[in-house]
Amino acid sequence: MNTASIEPHRGLTPAVLLTLALSGMLSPASIDMLLPVLPAMALEFGAGASLVQLTITTFLVGVCVGQLVFGPLSDRIGRKIPIVLGLALFLVAVASSIPLNALPLVLAARVMQGIGAGAGMVVSRAVIADLTSPSNAARSFSVFMLIVGLAPIVTPLIGSALGPVTGWRGVSAATFCFGTVALTASAMFIPRRATVPRSPHPTTASQTLLIHRLPRLNRRFLGFAGSYAFGYAAIIAIGASLPFVYQKRLGMSEMDYGLLIAMNATGMLLAGLVSALIVRRFGPIRIARAGLLTFLGTSGATATVVFGDLDPVAIVPLILIANMAFGIAMGNITALTISALPGRAGTASALQGATQYLAGGLVAPLVGLLGAQSMVPFAITFAIAAAGSLAGLLLATSRGTKTFEDLGG
Repeated sequence: MNTASIEPHRGLTPAVLLTLALSGMLSPASIDMLLPVLPAMALEFGAGASLVQLTITTFLVGVCVGQLVFGPLSDRIGRKIPIVLGLALFLVAVASSIPLNALPLVLAARVMQGIGAGAGMVVSRAVIADLTSPSNAARSFSVFMLIVGLAPIVTPLIGSALGPVTGWRGVSAATFCFGTVALTASAMFIPRRATVPRSPHPTTASQTLLIHRLPRLNRRFLGFAGSYAFGYAAIIAIGASLPFVYQKRLGMSEMDYGLLIAMNATGMLLAGLVSALIVRRFGPIRIARAGLLTFLGTSGATATVVFGDLDPVAIVPLILIANMAFGIAMGNITALTISALPGRAGTASALQGATQYLAGGLVAPLVGLLGAQSMVPFAITFAIAAAGSLAGLLLATSRGTKTFEDLGG
């Protein structure tokens, strides 16, 4: 029997939404803040680009595991305890990584950081689904993504500013401070007995710590989850490549790189704002389709630059357009994914997040296989992932697949 205590809905208040967004920011912040110092890490540890990019992969694998653990756990015992436990684990893992001098130990610590950060992302999405109706979910998730989208704007600048002075250890210390704020806010503002709707498929104790018995995964859920996972993989391929392309290939400083990444993230955030404003008029499916078509077109243009041996500076505006294209789609796809498993918001959020971060973790080291300055693996990975993202959406919305009433077509 589901033992989660039920509390009357109090709505998604500004304090709760901001707290959830802070917790959701930990994952992107832990990646984006570190990106500017990856070339410096490679020098310190005497490692190649692909090996240092494993700091991204190991973190994303950890996030994947964390979401599979804390998502179903939050469906059973409520939302607050899992998110507090996860954020505390994150802080312990970050603090333990700072004095390490061996890359394998740093990678192990990154796995634990990811597990803790996974709780912040998966529980945050579940709470939003708890406190909003299906018809308002797309707008709520778009606003949530807007706030979370501040992390890729601010954190690369922090990493760029701290990197030359403190190295990656100072960047990790800044991440610890951010995690402390998120943990404190979660303890203060997430209700003691978070609202968890009773599921028609209650979990047992053996199913709590892992998804032992999956709910029926319909085509709609698989398509939407796959769409987001492929799209996120493309964004990770971009993020893992740009520190080396911009700094090594184009000769930019760490600060110049940080400013360009902040510009990309700002574009993504503004696109999410536009989505939140127009979603009730056009519906999330239509908006997501337009965004992913643009995303795919941008990947094709990027491949043309790379394989046509054109001026690599042309990559800069293309990446901005790509970020905006996925930014307008991602909040809508998230809402569509979670709505596809009614009554199982925690589990749906966990499965979406797990596939998303697993896909991102797999592509991160691939883009550096031919060396720090080659853009060929990046261009191929970007194009394949963008095509997969659009294919997933088309699968989920093909004829005969129904979604909640006002999604729009």
